[in-house]
Amino acid sequence: MAQLTGLGGAYEAGNSEDRTTTAKAQLGALAYDKLGNEYRYVKAGAAIAAGDAVRFQGSALGFDDVRPTSATLQTVVGVALTAFASGEFGFVLRRGIGSVKTTGSVAANIGLASSGTAGTLATTAATDTADLAATVLVSAASPQVCYIQGI
Repeated sequence: MAQLTGLGGAYEAGNSEDRTTTAKAQLGALAYDKLGNEYRYVKAGAAIAAGDAVRFQGSALGFDDVRPTSATLQTVVGVALTAFASGEFGFVLRRGIGSVKTTGSVAANIGLASSGTAGTLATTAATDTADLAATVLVSAASPQVCYIQGI
């Protein structure tokens, strides 16, 4: 697991011990690993599977209710590196290299955005970059190794 810095404590992205029902850091706080990948501290408002792209539910507080994407044109908050139970706090990958679920095989260097399938991303039209969430780095079946764009 990636050891994170920037929060004044010892955290690891994806570590089950750092997913708790009690907040250990400020919601929305950013942290980084030694490779420069960026993570955001959030609270799951529903069950989230590893590799799911997650979005805001619409809470005024922003990061206290993130859920798997469920429709096209949704802003992606990040990608879950590990599963979350509803109500758990933890880190999602906001910007950097990680694996995300896709609707199928996608060639390298293709942009991805939210799809109508829960937690997955799909290819975008060449002119549609408003909701671009990731760029595929390695051609493969789902999950894809991508550069996650972040917001």
